[in-house]
Amino acid sequence: MSYIVQYFALILTFSIVSTKNNVCPSDWDYLTIHSNPECWYDPDVDATIPGIINNYGFKSDLYNVTTWDGYIIEIFRIPSKLNEIAGESKTPLLLFSGLLADARCWLIHGEDSPAIYYAKKGYDVWIANRRGTEFSSHIKYSRNDKEFWNFSFHEMGTIDVPTVVEKVAEVSKQPGNIIFVGHSMGTTSNFVYCSTNSTHCGKNLKGIISLAPVAKLSRNRIPFSHFLAIFTEEIKSYLNSLGIYRLEIDSMFRKCLKVPLTFICSVAIKFFTGSYIFPTKMPLLFTQGNTPVSVKVLAHYGQIINSNGHFRHYDYGKKENLKKYNTLQPPKYNLENIPVHVTLLYTLNDLVAHKHDVDDLYSNLNPNKRDIVEIPRKNLGHLDFITPSNVEQDLYSEINNALKKIKNI
Repeated sequence: MSYIVQYFALILTFSIVSTKNNVCPSDWDYLTIHSNPECWYDPDVDATIPGIINNYGFKSDLYNVTTWDGYIIEIFRIPSKLNEIAGESKTPLLLFSGLLADARCWLIHGEDSPAIYYAKKGYDVWIANRRGTEFSSHIKYSRNDKEFWNFSFHEMGTIDVPTVVEKVAEVSKQPGNIIFVGHSMGTTSNFVYCSTNSTHCGKNLKGIISLAPVAKLSRNRIPFSHFLAIFTEEIKSYLNSLGIYRLEIDSMFRKCLKVPLTFICSVAIKFFTGSYIFPTKMPLLFTQGNTPVSVKVLAHYGQIINSNGHFRHYDYGKKENLKKYNTLQPPKYNLENIPVHVTLLYTLNDLVAHKHDVDDLYSNLNPNKRDIVEIPRKNLGHLDFITPSNVEQDLYSEINNALKKIKNI
């Protein structure tokens, strides 16, 4: 009987200690996280978005926006420092996350996170979400309804982005002065927005900074992506026949916190994105930086890969295309229509946004309103824009240069 009591006492002890230790300096240290003196407790891991922001001396405001097709989306603002005098007009900086991510991804690097870093530099920082994230709902459909997930990045760009932009312009009272910073799919949806609704874009945005920009995908080096793209429609149809309209990637990531999956997940991220995630940032990435993804979003990207990188509307098949677009093939997004200055930032080790694809994207932009910048360090990958190392020198200095140029236009 005493052994049973000791057993449960041991389990209880580990449970108590584990609430204090949730971060370790190396993959191997996670094997003994409960008792390892080298591990520690990071309050950001278990915090809400307002909680993380407050941990670094800022307040935050929450706004709900409703799209015309019924999605309710939460967006967050960092208007000023807690001890700062309110009322000073600051440039609005709108951050849009990439695939498998939401607003939390801009906060997973502590005080060096993009959202906190630029709040400290005096920007009016807005952190956006979109349909499908944990911070979205629908006035009619639940998250379990297939209708809820019937969207690709096209709907994000044509509906979500302008809705969020309008709220930022309204609250900040600075239409035409908003600088849009997108990462990965955040850049894709922005390209859709500004190319299909150039008047709205030109009225509200001052400029665009695209981190790891994704539009052309003919040369991406994501393992198996080109092979899987061949069967895009078959995979989508099969998943839909099983009642699967979204992939719960977020729940898979949370399992990465269990030893020995921590190390395996770290290797997998390096394999698929080219980014090495420091062990100290893995708990934040796996708990705070991910979200479910619509099968239709992945199918749309698969279509782009399959079409040799043509950035165009969703392909519903010739019959439906004729009804929807009046053409057999889906129309392309005319990137030359983007009316504001665009700066593209990329790295050579990015397996998603390949240099040549970024070059092709650059060549399609307005020649008088474009810049392209290669981040010099060769070992930076796709996720290093949101989980950066040596951030000030390698990344923020280039973003700061882009911001300065846009503000002076």
